[in-house]
Amino acid sequence: MRFSADDAGRPDRTTAIGPLFEHREGASDMAWSIRPFFVRLQSDEPDKLRRSFLYPFANYEGTPSGRHFDLFNLVRLGAMDAGADRESRYTEVWPFYFARRDPREGRSYRALFPIAGTIRNRFFYEEINFLAFPLYLRTSSREEVTTSAPWPFVRWRTGPDTRGFALWPLFGAFEREERYRHRYALWPLIYDYRDYPAGPDTAPYHRLGVLPFYARETAPGMRSKTFLWPFFGYTREWDPRPEYRERRLFWPFVVQGRGEERHLERWWPLYSYRRGKDFERRWLLWPLYRSQQTHARGITADRRQILYFLYWDERQTPIAPDAADFRARRTHLWPLFSYWNDGRESRQFQALSPMEVFFPWNELVREKYSPLFALYRYDARPGGDVHHSILFNLITLQRGPDSRHTQIGPIIEFGREGYNRYLHVLKGLVGYERRREGTEWRFLWMDR
Repeated sequence: MRFSADDAGRPDRTTAIGPLFEHREGASDMAWSIRPFFVRLQSDEPDKLRRSFLYPFANYEGTPSGRHFDLFNLVRLGAMDAGADRESRYTEVWPFYFARRDPREGRSYRALFPIAGTIRNRFFYEEINFLAFPLYLRTSSREEVTTSAPWPFVRWRTGPDTRGFALWPLFGAFEREERYRHRYALWPLIYDYRDYPAGPDTAPYHRLGVLPFYARETAPGMRSKTFLWPFFGYTREWDPRPEYRERRLFWPFVVQGRGEERHLERWWPLYSYRRGKDFERRWLLWPLYRSQQTHARGITADRRQILYFLYWDERQTPIAPDAADFRARRTHLWPLFSYWNDGRESRQFQALSPMEVFFPWNELVREKYSPLFALYRYDARPGGDVHHSILFNLITLQRGPDSRHTQIGPIIEFGREGYNRYLHVLKGLVGYERRREGTEWRFLWMDR
């Protein structure tokens, strides 16, 4: 079944065997699907090509900066631009094998876990070396080197102005001049951590704890204490921070906080309210009802949820009062239907819809799996163009400003476009078309 591109912006689309085969081509993107096995997505901006087989089992992505392939994100192969017409290639088989071949000095590595190897610029470290892990592990970051033998029980740290040793969990002591000093005993029960993020001549961020009896945090403009951790405590913040006070009783069940930019009221599970600079959230009879309002990128988003995903509704409006009129909405009543309105006269409705509420921004799920459940779909575009699909395109109805088209499988199709009228049975076994010039009949798929 073929739907040609129209003035309303609907892409050229061809389908076959209900939702199983589909080819769609728009002004800047193209999709080709054999559901649920394969999908191919191509976009002119930013010149991206994506292929997926039984997503998320096997996936490929190509961009101007590199190529990437993975099997369930556990086996990963790829190549990235390394400059001067050179490539950096990597291979990963999680969590056992990691390798990179890079023409730039000091960036290649190979590791077979837990036997031996080196990994560079991964897992928040500049370099990781191990041998018969956990017997030997060495990590380096920001000119600091931490060695464990065996990990995590015996550790020592070296580097410029850095020293430290730990026999975990009995005790540990690490420090770097003008940066930090960390001490602990019977981890995590007793600790004393001092960090100097603004320099050695400023008050430190200090964390002290003898758990479960007492814990304290202090920093410039902040003091927090907890008794019988984590149940009872208070927090106070002042200049240079925004003013804020918080009390905790049987945390996390009863918490009250008031401040210039924050407000917190929690009587869990009956009621919870939290307000920040750019957001506002409420819970009633957790997890029964949740509401949230956020302000970002010039848009106010109001969201309502019942039992997390059973009912999910979000409406978007412009923050600026003089902005162009814009009212977008997305609604899910799981698993019965989903509704979309982009705020610019484009609307969609689908029943059934068991996937969208869980993967609202996943393009591959929307392209590959959502149409398999579309017993009914409604699509309206700017300019008055409307399309209905029933039982996976077995019955389709299209309506434009001056056109109508109805099709029931391969059995019958009829409609009009302006003055012209047509009726076809079995794709032309019998049919006629009426134009201003006259009427034309068709028998046995031949014009008469």
